Amino acid sequence: MDTQNRNIALFALSLGAVDLVALNVLVAPLVFTAPAAVAIQAPVVEEPVAEVPSRTALLKDMTSRTAAVVEEKEAVAARVAAKVELAPVPQVVQPQSWSLLFATGSSLLSPDASAALQEIAVAARTGSEQLKITGSADPRGIEARNFQLSEQRARAVARWLAKRGISEERMSIEGIGEISPETPGEQGYRRARRVEVTLGRSP
Repeated sequence: MDTQNRNIALFALSLGAVDLVALNVLVAPLVFTAPAAVAIQAPVVEEPVAEVPSRTALLKDMTSRTAAVVEEKEAVAARVAAKVELAPVPQVVQPQSWSLLFATGSSLLSPDASAALQEIAVAARTGSEQLKITGSADPRGIEARNFQLSEQRARAVARWLAKRGISEERMSIEGIGEISPETPGEQGYRRARRVEVTLGRSP
């Protein structure tokens, strides 16, 4: 019952204008009127929405991860390379050859062979390669004598080189006797009377 209706009821009783039954009829609705229901709304709690990374952020993250992997691989490779000792690459020396010509029936070194002998000595001093010295003769004359002559020619060259400081242990000396001329005529015979000197690779 609100304040206004209560005051009216009290005023009527004071005047005796209404009996109790009438008062009940008047006041009952006021007393027993239930208050209107008030709807109480529960507060709405919003769940946080997960933030979705942008494409740019994803690409940046992938680039960063890739760079880290590459740096790690390079660091590992550097550590491995630092521990590995590379074997020295041996220097390959190409064989060199000289031809020293001789007079018929002679094992004496001719003045014409001086320049070639000097060149052989210089080349031999710069390394440790083996020297192969091979003497030969033309097919004229006695075969046994030619064989002996070819060996004498080879030894004459070896002695000259030994006197210039070339170790005989590096020399391979051989006489092969008669050989066939490479060309016909006297020029062919002259080329057959020679000593071949080859400066080859180290043993």
